[in-house]
Amino acid sequence: MRKIRFIIAVLLCFVLVACANTTESKPNIKVGYLSNISGPSNFFGLDGLIGVQTRITQYNTNPNSKYELEIFIYDLESNIDNLPKAFEYFKKEGIQFVLGAESSSIALPASKLATDEDILLITLSASSALLSNNDDMFFRLVTSSDYLSKAMARYVYKLENDNRFCVLYDTSNKNFTASYYSSFKDEFEKLGGTISCVIEFDALQEVDYTSLVNPIINNDSDGVLLITRGKDTGIITQKIFQSTNSKKIYTTDWAQNQDFIDFSGPYSQEVVFLGNNNLKKKSESFLQFKNTFEEMNDNELNLLHYLGYEATSLLIYGIEESDQLESKSVKNILSQLDIFSGSEDYYINSYGDTIKTIWFHKYDGNEFEPIDSIEP
Repeated sequence: MRKIRFIIAVLLCFVLVACANTTESKPNIKVGYLSNISGPSNFFGLDGLIGVQTRITQYNTNPNSKYELEIFIYDLESNIDNLPKAFEYFKKEGIQFVLGAESSSIALPASKLATDEDILLITLSASSALLSNNDDMFFRLVTSSDYLSKAMARYVYKLENDNRFCVLYDTSNKNFTASYYSSFKDEFEKLGGTISCVIEFDALQEVDYTSLVNPIINNDSDGVLLITRGKDTGIITQKIFQSTNSKKIYTTDWAQNQDFIDFSGPYSQEVVFLGNNNLKKKSESFLQFKNTFEEMNDNELNLLHYLGYEATSLLIYGIEESDQLESKSVKNILSQLDIFSGSEDYYINSYGDTIKTIWFHKYDGNEFEPIDSIEP
């Protein structure tokens, strides 16, 4: 198992400059980062890591910060069976705070291991409803899939007047996708809608996309809900629109990334995305954060960058405000927050569940542009 130790941010050259300019010794705090750095799921892990490293660098070079943060990275290598070894590693290194675990398939077992080991785990983007309302050592930066999927059902039924739906979801991240579908179905049918077909597939296996979408093409549904990652959403969108233009396609912000753009071809502007985050916000605090991030990294801000940065900001707040540098004390500080002011304000309940504005986006050929929103 590959265990990678980075002091501050090894991947970012500006960190080395920042370290060279450090003149005052401060107490050291070890912070773990748990994700897929290699393997087929590494996209989320690498981008999330850039956000984490950026915020740590800012903190460590701030003369008013109390501590020096040191990041320890554990690569799951896209194999969830490595989770127990990861927590053994964190425990051995004396790490009490861990960031990462982006997907629900990782976050659900990781939250249990973290609680058993008294390690505070803050996930970047896991939204499964199975993670909600648990008194554990787990916080997250996105709203529960239960809340999001019900908002999707109300949107398509009441505002888009779509009352018959096909749903296709990826079982490789079933903790998220199956619970999202279940909540969507319950709300949609309660409103009077009909689920006319349901299709499951495993994106980590070889997929025959033509056979996969045939039941959708031949169905009399008004709309299609894809609970799939970017690449699969793009390919499926192409297959559907190559055969019919009578379907409206909706998906989650799990697919709102470059992979979708690359694989959807000429049909990239036909899909509506629902999620928690809007990188086009115009507030002064968000624009200041975005400009600073892009200057530091010479790279355009994306969703995982943002969530990695915000998760680290939340942890830093808890560490700075706590009288004791131990995980339960920091957890108690965060549990009493109610509203956290990072690059934007959002609600966090005592169980570590976040409630944010819901945003709907479409790709306009250049960027994902917001088209509507629902306040919490």
